[in-house]
Amino acid sequence: MHVLITGGAGFIGSHLAKALLQRDYQVTVLDIIPRENALRLKPIINKINYRWQSVFDIHDLAGYDFVCHLAAMADVPYAMNSPFDTVYQNVMGTLVMLEALRRSSYTKRFILTSSEAAYGSAKAEELPVKETQVFRPKNPYDVSKASSDLMTQAYYRGFGCPTVVARSSANFGPYMRLKQALSIFLTQALKGEPITVEGGDQTRDWVYVDNFVDGIIKILECPQDISGEAFNLGTGRELTILEVAKKCNEIVGGKSEIKVLPYRGGEKGVRVCFDINKAKVLLEYEPKVSFEEGLFRTVEWMKTVVC
Repeated sequence: MHVLITGGAGFIGSHLAKALLQRDYQVTVLDIIPRENALRLKPIINKINYRWQSVFDIHDLAGYDFVCHLAAMADVPYAMNSPFDTVYQNVMGTLVMLEALRRSSYTKRFILTSSEAAYGSAKAEELPVKETQVFRPKNPYDVSKASSDLMTQAYYRGFGCPTVVARSSANFGPYMRLKQALSIFLTQALKGEPITVEGGDQTRDWVYVDNFVDGIIKILECPQDISGEAFNLGTGRELTILEVAKKCNEIVGGKSEIKVLPYRGGEKGVRVCFDINKAKVLLEYEPKVSFEEGLFRTVEWMKTVVC
């Protein structure tokens, strides 16, 4: 079976590519990063087909049994500064892929990786958050994720396309971006610098990347027809930012001072915890790696980057 991963040189995509190779899939990665700069894929680069290309140049999906669409602009601060580009990349990029899917009679399943951002300010209204929660985006980034999520579902309802949405909570793990909260905390702790926490009581459902990748593969391999469905792939466990900062400090020796700063705009009162029962029942999804074990594995990688 042949799988196309758009954005496969990124954090989640690279982990997915490695996992699929271990399961004997033929893997093609499409990304705008030049092959020689796709460092996350370096251990497997000669075992995959690599297409240095934008999704905007995709016209058909001939030859691909499955498509995992991960290509997206994922930097929230950038989205606040450049909303037009964010919406263009995330919404129009998804639309291009869906149109290619609509023309394809070959592809069996198209999986969009969406995120908790799609729920927007609805995240804290009723916890844990179910897939049926109404989207209430609160910024341009949320809008872009909600729109691509809804567009993917609409192509099932309107055209019968075999689409499925995988919504991620806060992913972390080796090769994550270094400007995310958890990686910033670990960097500060490893350097013995004060750990700066903006706010502290806002929460996230932190999912180790291997758990999320396992969920994607379970969607890909599900024997039932799950077209049109959306799944929360998190852990169902809620941790505050301050708790995470303390755990990061403890795991590297507990030498850093924790400084609590004012909230970032729009962060006060934010809570996220996914209801994952639907994925458990239909996909037999179960997070295997705990937050603490995932944090340990992430620290071991961070040491090679920071130290």
